[in-house]
Amino acid sequence: MRIAVYMEDGRYRHVNILDRISKTEPFMKDLKAGVPLATKIDLRPEQFNDLEKHGLVAVVFWHDANEEAGTNEGPAPRADFSATVGQDIEGNPILLEGDVAVARQRIGRLITVLTPHEAKSAVKIEVNGELMAFKQGGHWINALQFHMQEILYYSSAATASVNSRAVTLFSNLQKIHPEKTKKEIAALLGYPLIAIEAAEEAEQATNTIEDDDVASENNEDYEDSPY
Repeated sequence: MRIAVYMEDGRYRHVNILDRISKTEPFMKDLKAGVPLATKIDLRPEQFNDLEKHGLVAVVFWHDANEEAGTNEGPAPRADFSATVGQDIEGNPILLEGDVAVARQRIGRLITVLTPHEAKSAVKIEVNGELMAFKQGGHWINALQFHMQEILYYSSAATASVNSRAVTLFSNLQKIHPEKTKKEIAALLGYPLIAIEAAEEAEQATNTIEDDDVASENNEDYEDSPY
């Protein structure tokens, strides 16, 4: 997992968390407890809603390959397994089934990617090249939540500003979910309500400027007309 953090002063931080931490031969009979079969990195999206309070933390889990693992534990739990893994030369399905040990999931380490203090001077976070959070008007926006609502409910010109899209989506979601409060609707977008209100004010100001420009152009055209 590659995490890129962009700071407001131009600094760039790249955090590379290995997601291939595993034993090359995890099924040997003489294994001792503590042999990683697979690794899972948990980066919870709700963290992006309140980075300046909690920071950004990655949780690394690993799955123990040893069936007898754990001093105070019995043998690893087992489960009945059945799956079609292919076909024989006659086209008949090949069925793999049996009693299989279940690898125990264990927590490995917590990795602090960004402290709450550092989050105050960061402006953008990407994970594996995908935008996950960005700062707008001094507030963190959950880009994942915003993008999901945008896919579902927004349709307009590709060049529309982020403010314009956010305001339009907010308005659409209010109509779709009349039972929800403004704060709850904003949360669906990954926005704090104060950031939505700031976007609405910015859009109103932009629209006023555009209306004034159009009026000015029309007035000039009228004055230049020979009629």
